[in-house]
Amino acid sequence: MHDRLNQMVSDPEGTYAKASDEKRALMILNVVNGYRKAAEAALLKNNPGITATYKDQMRAKGRAITAPRPSRAPGIFINPAR
Repeated sequence: MHDRLNQMVSDPEGTYAKASDEKRALMILNVVNGYRKAAEAALLKNNPGITATYKDQMRAKGRAITAPRPSRAPGIFINPAR
């Protein structure tokens, strides 16, 4: 990953050199996330016993960051002023 990032930021004629700061940040983030995803896949492939636990943790994390749906009180209706 370090070599790939170094190659990307060192090329004076490359896309990185011509990009805005926001685009540069996204380019770096894409490289880092690509390596993270590959490492995750390799870890799960080499250790099949942890796959179920990992998936359970990801589901729990997804539920934890999901906003609860607001409940409506029965019999209360809000009508706009006429």
